[in-house]
Amino acid sequence: MEEENQKAWVQGLYIKSALDSSLSQLFKKKGSKGVQYLEKPLEILEKSEKERKRDAVRERRRAVRAFEALRQEQIRRKRKERNAWSGKSVEKGRAPGSATG
Repeated sequence: MEEENQKAWVQGLYIKSALDSSLSQLFKKKGSKGVQYLEKPLEILEKSEKERKRDAVRERRRAVRAFEALRQEQIRRKRKERNAWSGKSVEKGRAPGSATG
């Protein structure tokens, strides 16, 4: 009986989150995001130490990829600005003067 109650309670949390998200989207003010639905399942059971470490490594890798993408975008913009001043144009993904093939 306890397990069934736990499952029903968790299901209620998911339903509440769905309703919150839906109603928030209906009645949100212009320009606001409103309440978003859960991005991942609720963590009901505690994770093992191994799982926590694995998740931490994944999160760090995701952060590093995001940082690298931002850095590449920054470099691309600087090149574009520099070339705009010099009158050159740069194709996306190609360095000035590189051979096309």
